[in-house]
Amino acid sequence: MSNNDNILLKGMSKSTFFQSVNYLQNLGLITLIKKKIGRYYTMESQILLSDESIVSAELRKRI
Repeated sequence: MSNNDNILLKGMSKSTFFQSVNYLQNLGLITLIKKKIGRYYTMESQILLSDESIVSAELRKRI
């Protein structure tokens, strides 16, 4: 979801991004996984469906 080339995410504020992530989580479309990279932790999203276009469509509704 954080791909810099993704047209849906260009110009999106940080708060809107996190609201959208929360919305997609509540719908059961994605889950966030906490990962340790070196000494730091980061969150990675995992799409829970085989068809990523459903997640993109829901994200477009939020923008």
